Amino acid sequence: MNCRRLLLPAIGVILVMLFIVGCSAPVAPPELPTNTPAPVPSTATPIPPTATSTSVPPTATPVPPTSTPTPVPSTPTASPNETSMWCDVWCWLEGPAGDPASRNPMTGLDAIVHGRDAVRNLAQIVVKLPSGEIVTLPPFGDIPYGWEGRVFGMTQGLPQPGGTYTFTALDTDGKPIRGAVCSDVYVGGYELDPPTNVQAEVIEAGILVTWTPSRVIPGAFEPDKSPPLGSYVIYFIPKEGGTVYAWGPGDRPLLEMSHLMPFRRQDFGQGDAGLALEEMEDGVYYLRMDTSTVAPEGTAGTDVECYAHNPAENIWIVIEGGRVRVETP
Repeated sequence: MNCRRLLLPAIGVILVMLFIVGCSAPVAPPELPTNTPAPVPSTATPIPPTATSTSVPPTATPVPPTSTPTPVPSTPTASPNETSMWCDVWCWLEGPAGDPASRNPMTGLDAIVHGRDAVRNLAQIVVKLPSGEIVTLPPFGDIPYGWEGRVFGMTQGLPQPGGTYTFTALDTDGKPIRGAVCSDVYVGGYELDPPTNVQAEVIEAGILVTWTPSRVIPGAFEPDKSPPLGSYVIYFIPKEGGTVYAWGPGDRPLLEMSHLMPFRRQDFGQGDAGLALEEMEDGVYYLRMDTSTVAPEGTAGTDVECYAHNPAENIWIVIEGGRVRVETP
């Protein structure tokens, strides 16, 4: 199974939009700075929402920005003129390990419509929930060449285990677009825990990030398996919003229990996306880590099954005069 992960048509963080069933709103995809030499590929995943970190640096009182997660399709790239749709339903959990129902659960609804004509006429996507209720998701733009239209929304509460979610694209006249229908099943039972004991240390080569791994979930979260199932993702986020660095999105899963954020551009690896530390402006940033599982092979689910993040593990970092320091409460 091809597991896709976080960051971004162009990495970035946006204010969280809590979509209530039947009343979802579009979420603009976050962007990297326009001057970044290595933007995140468009087939990456936006950052899930986060609550205010408990580790606010004493030199500032920033309110951490929030954003909305968007998984990346594992379907092959379609022809520019061929109409098709990819869709995915997944859960979002925020907080320490524990009962999923107590971790501010949300249901993510994500779809991509392929085909120039379909995208040109795309007005909205309606999602029929297992309960029979309808959620309307307006599109938030084309990615990346005008023949892929992405739609994303969230509703409160966990997805229904075993429930089928049916996505139908509608044109500007409110009529279904032929070939743009997709269904996905939320399997359930594979909700994961966030990483713990996240630490950051400034060393000569950059910022060394370490953490204690999340529990393994056979078939859904086994990042050390080949091919890997599930992934860790690191984000580096200015207090003003907009991610400037990430590792782990798309085809670059983060599997180890440590990672070095490089100071210099020439030290970037294949999975480093965004700016090197030496390229970032002075300011207050925070580092966050997420985990994600996939629907196990052989189940009715597609691609992403669940995301998890604990805002208490966020780490505040200050860049000032080209020097980097980790702040503690």
